[in-house]
Parts: sequence; C-alpha cells; structure tokens
Amino acid sequence: MDNPNPPEATPAPSMPESLKAYLDINCALAGSIAKDLMDRVDDEAAKDEIALTNIEGDTPANLTNEMENWYRSYISPDRGAALHAICQAYRDQAEPGKADGFILPLRLGTLDERHLSDKLKFYKDHAERFHSQSQEIVETHKKLLDATHDYETKKAMHGRDAVITNRVLYLGLLIFVIFGSEAAINLESFEALPWATPAIAWGATILIGLAIGLAAHYHGTVYKQYAYYFGPAEDDTRRGPAWRMFAGGSAALSAALAFVYYARSAYLSAYLGSVGDFGQGNEGRSFVWVVGGSLLGNFLVYLIGVLWAYLMHDPDPEFPELKLDVQELEHKLALLKRGIEQARIRSLEQMSAAHKRDTEAARRMSSVLSAQPRYRRAQEQFASLQRQDEAVIGVLLAYRIKLAQRAASLGKRTRYVAYTDDPFVRQQNLTASEYQRVSLKLKYLES
Repeated sequence: MDNPNPPEATPAPSMPESLKAYLDINCALAGSIAKDLMDRVDDEAAKDEIALTNIEGDTPANLTNEMENWYRSYISPDRGAALHAICQAYRDQAEPGKADGFILPLRLGTLDERHLSDKLKFYKDHAERFHSQSQEIVETHKKLLDATHDYETKKAMHGRDAVITNRVLYLGLLIFVIFGSEAAINLESFEALPWATPAIAWGATILIGLAIGLAAHYHGTVYKQYAYYFGPAEDDTRRGPAWRMFAGGSAALSAALAFVYYARSAYLSAYLGSVGDFGQGNEGRSFVWVVGGSLLGNFLVYLIGVLWAYLMHDPDPEFPELKLDVQELEHKLALLKRGIEQARIRSLEQMSAAHKRDTEAARRMSSVLSAQPRYRRAQEQFASLQRQDEAVIGVLLAYRIKLAQRAASLGKRTRYVAYTDDPFVRQQNLTASEYQRVSLKLKYLES
C-alpha cells in the first residue's frame, strides 16, 4: 500500500546570488575590466624591478602589483563570496549524522596551502636553530647568483660556452710529448759532457723539457688569446701580462736551445776528436746534422706544445674563470646545504607523509560523496565557477605577455622578484623569459 504522506523531495538549490555576480563579470579581452588592466601596462613596464605576490595566502602567487590590484578590485570579492556560497551549499545538503560533502579541489588546495605554511614555518625555525650556517648559505647563494649572472652575460656576448682546460689531459699530454721527446733527443748529449754525471744529465734533460714546455704554454696561450690582449678596442693595460708571458716564454726557449747547442757542440767535438783523422772534411756536414738537427728537433717539440696550448685554452681568459667560479660556488653551496639538511630531513619526511595521507583520504571520501545525487547541483555550480576562473587567468596571462613585450620595447631588463619554498632562499630574481614560464593559478581554498 502506498504511503499516503510521501516525504517531500528536497528542492534543488538555486544558484547563489554571489555566484551569479561572479559569472556575470565580463572577462573578455575586449571588455572594459580587461581593458582597465591592459591600460596599466606602461607604468609597470617602466620599472626595473617588480615584486611578485607571495606564494602563501588566498591571492594567486606570482602576480605583479598591477595584476594584484586588478584582481582584488574586480575578481576577488565576488569570487570569494561565490566559493563560500558553494561550500555552504555542500554543507546544507549533508544528512544529519553523515559526513559533510566537500569539493575535492578546495579540500586539496587547503591541504596544499597548510602543508606549504607548515614547511615555511619549519624552515624559519630550523634556520634560527642553525643561524650561522644558514647565513653562510644565504651569502653563498647570493654570490652564486652574481657569478652566474656575470657568466651568462659573457656567454651571451660570445655566443658559446667557455672552454675549460682539462688540466690532467693538458699537462699529461704536454709532459708526455715534451719530456719523452727531450729524453730521446738530448739525454745522449748531456751524458757525453765530461763533467756530467748520470744524475746531472737527467736533471739537465728535465730542466730543458720544463723550459720548452713553459715556452710552449706561454706562447700558445698568448697566440690563442691575442685578440683579448692586443685587440684594437681593448684597454692597453691588458697587454702587460701578455708581454710578460711572451718574454718569459722566449727567455725560457732561448736558454733551453742555447744549452742544447752547447751540449750538442761538446758532444760533436768529443766525437770528432775520438775519430781523429777519419773525420777530416766532414766537420761541416756533421755540425749541421748533429747540432742543427738537434736544435730543429727541439724546436719541433716546442711547436707541438704551442699547438696543444692553443687548442686547449679559451680565447677569453676571463670566461673560463667565471665558469669555474660558478662551479666552485655550486659545490660549496651543495656542501653547506648537505651539512644541515641531515638535521631536518626526518621532520620534512613526516610532514610530507602526513600531507600525502590527508590528500589520499580526501580523494577516497570524495569518490564516495561525489556520486550522491544531492551534491550534483553544487558540483555543477563549482564547474561553472572554474570556467570563469579560466577566463580570469586568460586576462592575467594576456597582460603578462603585453608587459614583457612593452618592457622589451623600452630596452628594460626587468627583474621579477618571486617568492619560493626553498629552505634557504626566500626570494629569487627571474628574467622576463623565466617569468613567462611560471604558471598562474587561482587558488581553491575552503572557507
């Protein structure tokens, strides 16, 4: 038998007035409020530095000052009221004694915001506990940013990366070629000197090799970096070090060849004296072959060393030093961070695990509740709010593109100061191209 008094059906909730007001905002790029934002671009494009909004709070992160003012004036009041109304609609549809419904993106956004705030607070407390180490990390990071900027500027000017000399390869091959060749060419001559012991002969061979290697290194380097030292547009003060390297290399080469000449001449005289009359008439040819050939061999070894030095060095001696400074600071920063990261790694693991547990629980509960018909209307309302959010983001992105283009036309290299969740660097500078790659999102937070 039918129930004579069936329960009244719960009326579908109507759209809240606050949501209607938000959806009625005209976010077309040709509309009046979008035009109001675009008209602000000239003032902001003239700035050298633009601070972006914080990553914490209900305001979207990484907005410029004009974008934030526009958002707070036209969007934030109606959007905040609309989100509150939708959340209330979910709560109103909950049955007594059962779990309240909730909007998953808002619950996840709230959990993410809470996790971010907890992390930043923990970072602050941790930095206070390790104040001296944290200060050193901050100072090293600043130095790294400056060094990286200098290197990237030089890299853009040259249109290439720096040539970093592999010292092991460079010195290893240089020593192998020069000392191996010198031992083969000169050792016999030094051993033949009447006053030379085997130790002196080997010592002289090594010294000659060092002198020729030094000359090859200096001359090859100066030749490769000739434009840096002697270019017509370069400062004359740069020429002093180059002239000193050239003079030092030339002196070393001259001394080495002079000693080789002396040793080979003495060797030839001893040899001719030992053969007596059998060597008559061959002195000239022997001199050219024994002395001249040895000098030529040493000079060829020197030329090979010059070529090797030329190939292994950068034309700009400052360029590799900048890159090495960056690498050294990166290594130092990594060591400093590693030293205090061990003390906080467990706490961060616990925070991340708790956040993961809460988000997974929210997803499981949402999958159960979202299938219930009483929440369908509120879900549709939230979907309509998200579509309007996309239109708002479109206006903000259009302004950001226009801002970068306008700043570029003014010749500005604007620095965008962005907040980060890095435990050691609360803010960082972004270039215009880097800022263009930063995603812009409206936050979904439960009211």
